[in-house]
Amino acid sequence: MEKRNLDDLTKMNDDQIRNELRCCKEDIHALERRLYKDRDFSDFDMLKSLQIEYCYIKRESEVRRGRSQAHREFMQRMTQKSKNRTF
Repeated sequence: MEKRNLDDLTKMNDDQIRNELRCCKEDIHALERRLYKDRDFSDFDMLKSLQIEYCYIKRESEVRRGRSQAHREFMQRMTQKSKNRTF
């Protein structure tokens, strides 16, 4: 998996973020299974790196979701205000 920085994440669209999140999660589970099965902890640093990467991607996803929700609520309030106006 290619390591991303925050600038890369901000340039991705929502579908790309979801895909990265899914792929990263799958990679983590596969590596955890391999580490557990083989009892070889040489890839432990790779697992740690993947988990950190997942956290960054997850945070970007949650920020976008929160921003989208805030925008919807704002637009609803603005719509309500415009309906209540009398000319």
